[in-house]
Amino acid sequence: MTVTVAVSLIRDSGPRGPGIIGTKATLSLLAWSGDLLMLRSRPPRVIRTTLDLANAKQVKSVRKRLKISDADLVRIVDKIGNSLAAIEKEVQLEKLELVEQCSTKGGHMIPG
Repeated sequence: MTVTVAVSLIRDSGPRGPGIIGTKATLSLLAWSGDLLMLRSRPPRVIRTTLDLANAKQVKSVRKRLKISDADLVRIVDKIGNSLAAIEKEVQLEKLELVEQCSTKGGHMIPG
């Protein structure tokens, strides 16, 4: 719930000379309405070492970079976890295993 209150600032000639009163009242109103927390808090930092499967942009970026399908990415995350380094390592291991399987069977692999 956001409460918008207009506070008029009153000029006062106090011991330090003319000044503005009302900042304490404004801050107390902001604190009461919850807006002060929004003013002082920073947005949450993105953790760049883990993959958030709920973030579509991040999933698409990782899939494009590693050149894997969505199903493969979900399978690897279920197997290994959401660490980007571990996912990348697992993709490299799986591609290496695929190359070794093709070379032992004498088959030709299409690069990609």
